[in-house]
Amino acid sequence: MTDYLNLAPFAFFSIDDHGKILAANEATCNLLGYAKEELVEHYISAYVSLGTRIFFQTHFFPMLLIRQVAKEVFITLSNRERQQIPVLLNAQRRMVNGRAEIVCGAMVIENRNKYENEIIAAKKYAEQALQENTELQQARQQLQQHAETLDAQILLLEQRNADLQQVNKALTHNMQEPLRKLMVLSSMLLREDSTTPGHLATHLERIAQVAQHTRDVVKQVQRFVQIDMQELNPQPVDLNTLVTAAAEKARAIQPAADITMHCSPLPVIMGFTDDLSFLFSELLHNAIKFRHPQRLLQLHISTVVSKDNKFRMLENRYRYTDFIRIRIQDNGTGIPEQYKDTIFQLFQKLNRGNDGLGLGLALCKKIIERHQGFITVDSQPDKGSEFCCHFPIA
Repeated sequence: MTDYLNLAPFAFFSIDDHGKILAANEATCNLLGYAKEELVEHYISAYVSLGTRIFFQTHFFPMLLIRQVAKEVFITLSNRERQQIPVLLNAQRRMVNGRAEIVCGAMVIENRNKYENEIIAAKKYAEQALQENTELQQARQQLQQHAETLDAQILLLEQRNADLQQVNKALTHNMQEPLRKLMVLSSMLLREDSTTPGHLATHLERIAQVAQHTRDVVKQVQRFVQIDMQELNPQPVDLNTLVTAAAEKARAIQPAADITMHCSPLPVIMGFTDDLSFLFSELLHNAIKFRHPQRLLQLHISTVVSKDNKFRMLENRYRYTDFIRIRIQDNGTGIPEQYKDTIFQLFQKLNRGNDGLGLGLALCKKIIERHQGFITVDSQPDKGSEFCCHFPIA
């Protein structure tokens, strides 16, 4: 063995076809912890792991007999302290002076697994970063699309708002004034001409009543339109004071009604006082109007905090937040089944014979939606109704 190979920084040794060590350099001796004379003329099987011994007999030696060469073969050496040393082995079989000799070079790869794991981890990190970057790009594209959609919707809403302002102006001037003049003229005819025949007087009175009813409808429609046109500047509203005032107002409209009302303490919420006053006045007035003729009307007003989804329109989007649910329960006539799906629509009346306009509950729904809430109803005919007003907690 030349001095270059003897001093090489890797294990270099040679064995015969039976595994007897013929030569070994200094790096091999240092790696295994044996002197050179303890290795030469001994069999390599004494310095490898059990798995490597089996591998030598079943694969390594037969492969060299056939191919004469083996490259990057993973084996495990065993040193004097019986520690396992993983190495990569290159070997070549050749004939020297008529005798077979297998020349071997081995490189220790103790850190191979560590490096491989680091490479695998780096690859996973790079793949994850690429995936996240792709997802980020997709999110940006979706955000851009949403921004464009939102801009188009805002433009549409502004156009509709401008149209509503024109409608409101028409309701205020172009319709209210002719109705007022019609009422005044019919009233003047009745007062000034005492000789007006009875049937004509009846017709004039009917004209005045229809004009007044139409004017009331116009006012309510105008209010319905104006709800969306008001500035969003909510203020703290004490519902205890507001509901008490609404109950007194409802009682004043029908003072002869026998009513018992129990109201639990109500919270202070952020809202619009005039709108909320109309809301509860309308709900209490309806409870009195549709009371059961054969029993004392009982009203129960209570509040509870519940969890509801903040998203009302977007599908598959969820964000549950706290809502204040105000329940108004009565034992009145209830709502017929056929009206439950349309009760909050414009001009829907439970009884065509009553003097209502069919706009009250539609206004209630509009007011609550302006507070970013919603209203529900649960009713059983002849047993009563429960209206629930849901307001998000700021």
